[in-house]
Amino acid sequence: MSFLSDLFGDEGDRDRILQQSISRYRRDMTSAIGDYETLMSQALDFYSDLASQNIDQYTSMYQSTISDYSQSLDQAFGDLMSGFAEQRELVGQGFEFSRQALQQGIQQQVASTTAQQAFTGLGNTSFGQANIGAIQRQGALDLGLLSEREQMTMADLVGQQTQAAFGAQTSAAANLFNAGSGFTQGLTNLQMGLAGNLFQGQQAIAGNVFGAQQNMAAQSLQGGQMQAQNVGTGFNLGGALLGAGIGALGSIASGYGAGLAGNGD
Repeated sequence: MSFLSDLFGDEGDRDRILQQSISRYRRDMTSAIGDYETLMSQALDFYSDLASQNIDQYTSMYQSTISDYSQSLDQAFGDLMSGFAEQRELVGQGFEFSRQALQQGIQQQVASTTAQQAFTGLGNTSFGQANIGAIQRQGALDLGLLSEREQMTMADLVGQQTQAAFGAQTSAAANLFNAGSGFTQGLTNLQMGLAGNLFQGQQAIAGNVFGAQQNMAAQSLQGGQMQAQNVGTGFNLGGALLGAGIGALGSIASGYGAGLAGNGD
């Protein structure tokens, strides 16, 4: 052991132990902080992947639902148009039957009147011809009124059907719009929630790492101060011992000088 080690006792050993402790603490804390950052980053990545999968599933379900709904609407609208066409056909058939019955009635009336006139001898007279003409004119008028009534009925029917079709299309469009708005809002909420949670997680990690680093710095500073105090204690002790030694040497030198002076006399 050197003179200073003899003089200061175990100061060097304590200084070395403190230095090793401080270095080990820094190394362990740095490793722990790194492990924490890695673990939390993995957790955030897992959460982000899971949230992204949920968003994809939500989007896929919406698209599938809207597709099914649109197909159902197309089918329903097609059925509605088919029903309207069948309705118009039935109405047209009804008027056609009425027209045929009216024409048949006119023909029968003309035939019956002609037969009566032939029996009574009025067939070749102007009166008889006028009577037949009146029957035919009335029949034509009745047929015209029937056609007019058919046109008006069809026009009303087409108007009602058009209004019903427009209402169905408007309702379908509103439902699709509401579904799209709901999907957009839901998707926005999911994305904002994901972004907010990731930000909070990253903020928490940064805060924890910063706190750990601050604590490590404070602990290292405290260890350094303890190390400095330990070395300073050794220097103070050494200074006192050196002062005492120098004082003793001074006393010895003074006594030796006095002895030399006495011998000279």
